Amino acid sequence: MKQIPLIIDTDPGIDDAVAIALAVFNPRFDVRLITTVAGNVSIEATTTNALKLMAYYGKDVPVARGAAEPLIRQLDDASDIHGKTGMEGFDFPEPKTELLLDKHAVEAMRDEIMASAEPVTVMPIGPLTNIAG
Repeated sequence: MKQIPLIIDTDPGIDDAVAIALAVFNPRFDVRLITTVAGNVSIEATTTNALKLMAYYGKDVPVARGAAEPLIRQLDDASDIHGKTGMEGFDFPEPKTELLLDKHAVEAMRDEIMASAEPVTVMPIGPLTNIAG
């Protein structure tokens, strides 16, 4: 079965955690990169959440931090729904910080797409700020 190369752009709260699990455990997908964006909670929290999810799922998908705020308005997060961290109510393992890339999410997406010998699908499941970048 040929895998579909995939980049997931996300603001992981508990809702996106499920979508990410469905992708990383599906043999049809080759998840090559996870990029984070502020949305459900701050960019620091969403990036930490993505790294915690990689530890919890036992996956080594690189993570790149992206936009910390929307382009034209103030960030209105959903911490009242998802909790302060975005994933309140469950004790996740420590984040796999070694997976964090030292480049902005937009640059990491571009690099992954340009380096790929085949088309890469970008799956945004959070605010589209990185995609607009």
